[in-house]
Amino acid sequence: MARGILDMHVHDGLGTSETLRAEADLVDALNELLLELRSERVGVAAADRTHERELGHIGRVNAQRSLPDVIRIGAALGAEAALALVVSTITGSWVPALIAALCLGFGYIFVQPSLATMAMDADPERVGLSTGLIGFGVFVGGGIGSSLGGVLLSSGGYFVLWGAALAGLVLQLFAARALLR
Repeated sequence: MARGILDMHVHDGLGTSETLRAEADLVDALNELLLELRSERVGVAAADRTHERELGHIGRVNAQRSLPDVIRIGAALGAEAALALVVSTITGSWVPALIAALCLGFGYIFVQPSLATMAMDADPERVGLSTGLIGFGVFVGGGIGSSLGGVLLSSGGYFVLWGAALAGLVLQLFAARALLR
């Protein structure tokens, strides 16, 4: 899809450009990577550790460690993402923002299935309640975070926004280390 859009712009007004074609190839490669990472195989390790051979690299990492360890890895990746966004804001470079996107994506992949597994294991007879609470937390938390982020952004700019995110994620990392043993 992205390649088609870029090719259309190349032929419509700019002529042929190897740079745009290379960027389109990069977009295609990143899209394929994200699709692979979002596939069901990634989260299976947290819920079912018996099919380790069929899992991708992240699935094997999840299968080799305890759920609390996997959650701590995800929390650390989230803090690294926020730090990269602070660096991006200070330097004005997009490269740290790309690194942040990757760290945030990988962090989510580690944390979300692991928390879902822990919640479902807490009371196997009430899996629906556990799943509902996780969904509620994800979507309500996202709404609250977006609202607070908007306030921080309008009052202090991106440096304040990413600094607050970094502080919150570092606190989350310490809480994960203390509470998940």
